[in-house]
Amino acid sequence: MGKKRLVEISRKTQQRAMTTAYAKLKEQMQKDQEGARKRGATLSPAAGLCQSLDKTREKLEKADNTNWSDEDRLIVNDSIGRLKDTIEIFITPPSEGGETEAPPS
Repeated sequence: MGKKRLVEISRKTQQRAMTTAYAKLKEQMQKDQEGARKRGATLSPAAGLCQSLDKTREKLEKADNTNWSDEDRLIVNDSIGRLKDTIEIFITPPSEGGETEAPPS
């Protein structure tokens, strides 16, 4: 329990106010503790990357660019282009000679 929260509770002048504040604190602590339990197992780096990529894909699918300015479109297109380049490098890593390998046919 946070010392600050306990001091706030003790400053309440009425017994009912103290009891209510303490009950709220206990409830919040219980929610925080349950939230920590719900996290589950830690994902492997590959699974975490897949999860992030899936979320990004979903955001792109849901994005409505009809009201975007030309500048916004350029910024997003540039960012997507850099992401695409990074993905291409990831999929086809450079060979030992420094050149990228041809993708399999």
